[in-house]
Amino acid sequence: MSERHVQCSACEVLRPESEAHNIPTLAGEQYVDGYYCSAHAGAALDAARAHVAGLDFEDDTRDDMMPLVTLHALVRARGLMSESLDPPAPGEGLERVRNEALALLDLLRHTRLPIVEPSALCSGCYRAVPASQVRVIPWFNDHAAAFVTTFRCGDCFAASLADTRARLTFGGPGEVARLAEFFHRHAVTIHEHRRGDPPEAVRPLLALALDHLAAGTLKLQIGETVPLNDVRSAPSGPPPAAAPAPSTPPEPAAAPPPAAPEPRPGPSLWQRIRRAFGRSGD
Repeated sequence: MSERHVQCSACEVLRPESEAHNIPTLAGEQYVDGYYCSAHAGAALDAARAHVAGLDFEDDTRDDMMPLVTLHALVRARGLMSESLDPPAPGEGLERVRNEALALLDLLRHTRLPIVEPSALCSGCYRAVPASQVRVIPWFNDHAAAFVTTFRCGDCFAASLADTRARLTFGGPGEVARLAEFFHRHAVTIHEHRRGDPPEAVRPLLALALDHLAAGTLKLQIGETVPLNDVRSAPSGPPPAAAPAPSTPPEPAAAPPPAAPEPRPGPSLWQRIRRAFGRSGD
């Protein structure tokens, strides 16, 4: 497989990963991986350094410790640790932690943090990109006769989404229903379709969903992924089912006890008299 490509967060141009820089980037109140080309990595580092230098730990109305803590955690997870600084950063307490962060950022001008996230393959150009940068869109598959989930990189995303929009615009009720079902599978329910409204009432709502995909305000999830090595090492088919254990026949029921013989009638009065006098017989 060819080298993975990474999209610059500033100019949005895809380049080989060997030309990309992972620069800690502030997102909300925490630092996350930010990918930049060589032309924009310096400005991203300057912005991170200026933010860390301006943190105010005395202002109780702001939580400036959180960005600092997440920055340290991020670079440590990528293999860059404050213990490796030589000489150690000066200062005490939080000021020392701040100075360590500034020194670590300065190291990134001469070294690179690895990009450690999984990859996804663009179905348009067949280039591997970081999973966080792939765009998940609906794409009509003629063989399946349905809109299926497909992945596109930043270069292929717009043209592929335009093809899907054209099929929605010029397609019939079947295309409308299939696209609505696609979004429903991704937990985006078009209620008008579910309650049975006519296709012409559903079509503009689907077009609006495509607009949100194009703008990035709606992002469909890749879903569960499995490492390629796990797939290759898995058996080709399900293991054969074990034969059921032979069932033990139930023990036969105990035979009922033999019926007691009917009592013989006792001797009559005449027989007893005869026996009393030594006579036998009836």
